[in-house]
Amino acid sequence: LGLEVEYIVGYSKGNDFIPGETPKQADHAWNSVKIDSSYYLVDTTWGAGGCNGDNYKKYFNDFYFCPDPERFIRSHLPVEKKWQIVSDNINLEDFSNSLFLSSSFEKNGFKSIVPDYSIIKSEGISKITINHDSLNTNYAILTDLNYINEEGTYIEQNNSYFYNKYEGKIEISIITNYKGEYILKLFGGVSTLKTCPFLAVYKIICTKDSELPIGFPTIYKLYAISDIELIEPLHTPLKKGNFVNFKVTTKTFKNLYVSVSKKLYRKLDKDEDGTFIANSVYIFGNQVKLCTFRDSSYKTILEYTTINDPQMKEEPTFPKRYL
Repeated sequence: LGLEVEYIVGYSKGNDFIPGETPKQADHAWNSVKIDSSYYLVDTTWGAGGCNGDNYKKYFNDFYFCPDPERFIRSHLPVEKKWQIVSDNINLEDFSNSLFLSSSFEKNGFKSIVPDYSIIKSEGISKITINHDSLNTNYAILTDLNYINEEGTYIEQNNSYFYNKYEGKIEISIITNYKGEYILKLFGGVSTLKTCPFLAVYKIICTKDSELPIGFPTIYKLYAISDIELIEPLHTPLKKGNFVNFKVTTKTFKNLYVSVSKKLYRKLDKDEDGTFIANSVYIFGNQVKLCTFRDSSYKTILEYTTINDPQMKEEPTFPKRYL
């Protein structure tokens, strides 16, 4: 084509990248192309597809054809500094500690993420905020959180994340109950997507053990496609025999109920500000759900786990009714 093309060797980050680990050697190559006296970067390898395990799948990804160098350098660090083409050059250590954002991040409407570095230090709960370019709150987030034990084995952590959505913003909370290192992968996009693309990966270093391990409610599909904001109770498990207050804001649902053990449905009332409230809900049984009533049945939005109160001699129940 008569274009001036250079072959560039460097370091790369893929979906299996471990934050903070410095690559020992260059493992990838890409190109620069000179067009109208300006240099542009091109990675035809990653732009043609990728691997899922041992299987290669072809798919065209235009992100890797003339990307913004400031974004490209998050995953591609050339051995020769001149091919960084950024305002401030970075070294290999900076590259290892910078946050890896996948090409799907912008493609799915996300604009920025905080923190914008790959290693988070936490005492139990970490906060991540993602901004997107829409007033639509129809965004879903999934996480994969694994604790790394002394043998280097990854142990999946359940009920470890929760998020509330606002116009243009998603606030994610991550719980790490035990001292040590965790690998957190974020997935997300508009909730109508058939798949949830990989977005970013963090390493979380938790500095202390939790006195009482806690988690978050399990999220159902109705939560992902709504504007609901859960104010309380935010943590789970709930202790059986206790009275719990529920407080929720939403414009998506016209009614909300707390379901206990599939038997009792306690309706939440609206206050003057339009907030749904149910005070002193008695917790018993193993299933506590936040539901809405539509299409002649109760639909689950969130589900809590419950535990026995160690001070109680027997599991609480409602009184029996005699006729």
